[in-house]
Amino acid sequence: MTMFNKITIIGAAAVLSTAASAATVALIDVNGMAAQYTAAAGGAFGTGATGSIHFFTDSNTVLAGVAVDGVNQTLTAGLQSINGTINLVGGVVQGGAFTITATDATSYVATIVAGIGEVAVQAGQGFSIDGLTFNGLFSGPTFAGANISDFFSAQPLTGSFLQFAFRPNAGGFDQDSDLDVFVSVPLPSAAGLAFAGLAGITAARRRR
Repeated sequence: MTMFNKITIIGAAAVLSTAASAATVALIDVNGMAAQYTAAAGGAFGTGATGSIHFFTDSNTVLAGVAVDGVNQTLTAGLQSINGTINLVGGVVQGGAFTITATDATSYVATIVAGIGEVAVQAGQGFSIDGLTFNGLFSGPTFAGANISDFFSAQPLTGSFLQFAFRPNAGGFDQDSDLDVFVSVPLPSAAGLAFAGLAGITAARRRR
């Protein structure tokens, strides 16, 4: 699916919640990252997983694109690294954090909300894990060359994420999982955050 279609899925909800900002939603699309699931008490990964997923860069990992309000941005840098952890209890997301750094040393970091989001079966592609984020911070007004100044000036930021195409082997490892990170300006309430984030994530699951 195109970057435009990816960003459109949550654009309507975000526009309602972030009208004070000139730009409403940014998408950071990372493909081919490595991911390792570690169970808290043994056992295979599944929809009731309890443990943590650590994702990181390998030779296949790329920054596939950055879009702002559905418009693909011209990038002047690639991906240097991605590093993060999603904690799970009974298949429900229970916090975590991640950092995405471009080769020009610009970065985006965020903390994962506990208690919202879950593991789901993704038809033909293993599993997906969705959730919401808060305290998102860009290191400056650009990211990998993309102009994200409207977001930088409104920090800290809220948003959501979708890890998908996660096909762990018997040891919990997958070398080719993808991550979409959606970023918006802070929403006025927790209810608004859940609406904007999860409405987008639910639609995002259908795109692949």
